[in-house]
Amino acid sequence: MSTLYKAMTRPAMYVGVPVVPLTVVAGALFLAGVYISKLIWLAIPVAVFVLRMITKQDDHIFNLYFLKLKMLGNSVCNRFFGARAFLSGQYEAVEIDEFVNAMKLNERITTGKYIPYSSHVDKNIVKTKNGDYVATWQLMGINFESISAEMLETIDSQVATLVRSFSGLPVSFYNHSCRASFYDAFTTKSGNKYADIISDCYYGSMKKNKFKG
Repeated sequence: MSTLYKAMTRPAMYVGVPVVPLTVVAGALFLAGVYISKLIWLAIPVAVFVLRMITKQDDHIFNLYFLKLKMLGNSVCNRFFGARAFLSGQYEAVEIDEFVNAMKLNERITTGKYIPYSSHVDKNIVKTKNGDYVATWQLMGINFESISAEMLETIDSQVATLVRSFSGLPVSFYNHSCRASFYDAFTTKSGNKYADIISDCYYGSMKKNKFKG
């Protein structure tokens, strides 16, 4: 029990300041006054007063500061985890220079985590990392201005029937409208001066605007 009681007592103090920090600070100022200027000795009472004010917060405050300094951790690990990181076990240093010098693959930047595909099965078919197959194809548009309404309805029905034929199967459809930017213009001369002037005025205004189709 005497050991426990001794550990619970406050550290040795002089004028209300722990002896160790008092000795370190006063000794440093004393030596600075000897080698630089004796006026520095006037700062010793001020330093003792500051240390005494700090000690009033907690008798073990300097021990806590020292403990905080020891628990700063490794800067690289702290930046990686975003906090002070510690391990419960101790790991021995492993010499891997032989492998690092022989193989520099670990220094390369991999794209595996950015590309969600594992293999290219066909020209338009790829396999994902989860084992799913993804196929892509392009549906071209039709000239709806020169086709009858009945034909448009028939084409829409055919596409809808194709999609419905996969109902109940582990198949999903995703559509994406591909649009491209372009400028529309017509610069051919007809030989008719008046018609060419009208055409240039009309298409001249269109050249300034970008279209999407």
